[in-house]
Amino acid sequence: MSAPEIPTEKTTLRSKFERVVARLEAADLLSTLKGAGLVMAIRLTGGLGTLLVQIFLARWLGLFEYGIYAYVWVWIYMLALVAPMGLNDGAVKFVAEYLGKEDWPHLHGVMRVVTFLPIVSSIASALMGALVIWLLSDQIEAYYVLPLLTGMIFVPLFSVADVQEGVARGFGWMNFAYVPNYIFRPLMVVLFTGAGYFLYGSANAVMAIWAAIAAIAVSMTVQRVLLSHKIKKTVVAAEPAYQTRAWVIYSAPLILICTFELILANMDMIMLGYFKDPDVVGVYFSATRIHNLVCFIQFAAVSIAAPRFSRLHALGALDELNAFMKGIAHLMFWPTLGAFLFLLAFGPWVLSWFGEGFEVGYVAMIILVGGLLVRNTVGPIEYLLNMTGNQNASLMALGTAGIVNLCFNALLIPDYGMQGAAMATALSYVVGTSLLVIMLKRRLGMTSFVFLNWPKLS
Repeated sequence: MSAPEIPTEKTTLRSKFERVVARLEAADLLSTLKGAGLVMAIRLTGGLGTLLVQIFLARWLGLFEYGIYAYVWVWIYMLALVAPMGLNDGAVKFVAEYLGKEDWPHLHGVMRVVTFLPIVSSIASALMGALVIWLLSDQIEAYYVLPLLTGMIFVPLFSVADVQEGVARGFGWMNFAYVPNYIFRPLMVVLFTGAGYFLYGSANAVMAIWAAIAAIAVSMTVQRVLLSHKIKKTVVAAEPAYQTRAWVIYSAPLILICTFELILANMDMIMLGYFKDPDVVGVYFSATRIHNLVCFIQFAAVSIAAPRFSRLHALGALDELNAFMKGIAHLMFWPTLGAFLFLLAFGPWVLSWFGEGFEVGYVAMIILVGGLLVRNTVGPIEYLLNMTGNQNASLMALGTAGIVNLCFNALLIPDYGMQGAAMATALSYVVGTSLLVIMLKRRLGMTSFVFLNWPKLS
């Protein structure tokens, strides 16, 4: 008879680790953690690439031209995200749902609809935007007009790429969803802008926008070819079946949700550009780029979680959905806290990468990331509501937060500049998050606040 094994520090640690893994598997979080890790690696690589793009652009364009580019880019980006009519987000839900049910006819149908309608709507949006710019050209600062008109070319290209990303996410193909847009595209922007800079000896906002147009045209085409090939090998051939009206009706509130999310994310830049000179806009834009890099933590978790939200809800597995949501909240909060503490200590050094004079955006950056930290204490509630048919509740919460954002920006920016813009965004995060917490409790009976849901390891 062998002697009983005496516990050692090594075996105790191994036992604790095994219990952690078992807990993650029970909550269906282990695969999500692995998937989120992959997405996080892709997005972090792409995010660092995008950050390098902004650093190069800031140095090549100079503070004034970089401020013009930043202000124009926000307008283009907002229009491009709204143009697909919410079908870019709807694609994630419907593709995942029909794939899970092996409903091949409706899967073929929804892929056709979410491809065709956004093309039409985004081209119409770009033409309408160009007309508005031309009609108001005498009321817009002259240095903004040509970059804005040029940027309208970008709108339909981005919208199509965004829908393709949504389809790939619905299938769970994260490489196809993110690598073309978040790794290759930033690299090509640097190459194209850098080529122009070294060829002509200088660069301006219009040149940078043309570089972005060329880059997204290439990345979108490559993504389309790869995605089409993968779909043909995966999806069973069937005659398409359509529920176009139902798909559009579901996606319609997502347009407003997207609009209010864009207001929360970009209204500070829009109003700062209205009240202040491009130099201030350029500094604040650099601070928002660091903030957006931290947002990748949330994005990585949501990219994997959103299709699973939809599948679990469709199966009626509400207890499993509740446990899964609580775990996602922890996956989002703790890395965000680490990033906040790092920036608190080394923020000025990080901002100095953009060039001389950008360090003055430190306070604004800390306020922005602090607001994001508050939002991530409860997990991606708006995505859970959207994926479970409660998008109207999400719309109400984000709409209220958007109005708060607009009012505080108008109140604070004239006197406090970029710090006022950051405070307005952070306050709107708090308001929106509070309302989403209430809606989650009322609609699904769940509470996801991390400090009320400590993981049990034994």
